[in-house]
Amino acid sequence: MISEHFRDEETSENCLILNPRIVDCFGDVGWTGITKTLRLKLKGKPLTQWLYSFYSSHAKSFPIKVETIKILCGSEVSELKTFKQKLKKALLELSYVTDWHCEIDCTNKVVVKKVVKKNESI
Repeated sequence: MISEHFRDEETSENCLILNPRIVDCFGDVGWTGITKTLRLKLKGKPLTQWLYSFYSSHAKSFPIKVETIKILCGSEVSELKTFKQKLKKALLELSYVTDWHCEIDCTNKVVVKKVVKKNESI
């Protein structure tokens, strides 16, 4: 799968060169890139990290019930009210780090709208 690995001396970034035959299997939209820098900003915030990973895998997100997010993320918080409070905080943190618009709407659904800046991919 990986043909070559090196470290860019200017940027200090690790670079991978993939086998072209494996790249053809995925195309431009068959994989999800998660920014390490953003992920590190969320260290110690497991729900926010989960939300970032989850929504990073969506080209376009759609509203999802709070209850569904609770199940999908595997939360062990028993009361939905308590989970919703934690979720609101996590969505605020996610908005701050990613510049995405994240909220719980009046129908009790999580809405995430990605803001993509010029020269930046999702």
